[in-house]
Amino acid sequence: MALAATVNAGSNATTFALPAEVFPSEIRTAGHGFAAAAGKLGAAIGGLLFPVVRHRAARAAARHVHPGSAHDEQAVVL
Repeated sequence: MALAATVNAGSNATTFALPAEVFPSEIRTAGHGFAAAAGKLGAAIGGLLFPVVRHRAARAAARHVHPGSAHDEQAVVL
């Protein structure tokens, strides 16, 4: 618990405490809203694109590694 508090002290100070002292509340709330919207948009895009990327990676792996290929023979020799 103490380690987590120590590690997060710097990032929490710069993320939450410093803006609270420097920026007015209107700008802070707009920034928090923008950050929340960007996070949700990134999560949605990642959720939609992950199956596509996984499928393409599986196809590429199946195309390049075949039983008895040079890669398998090198692994046995090493």
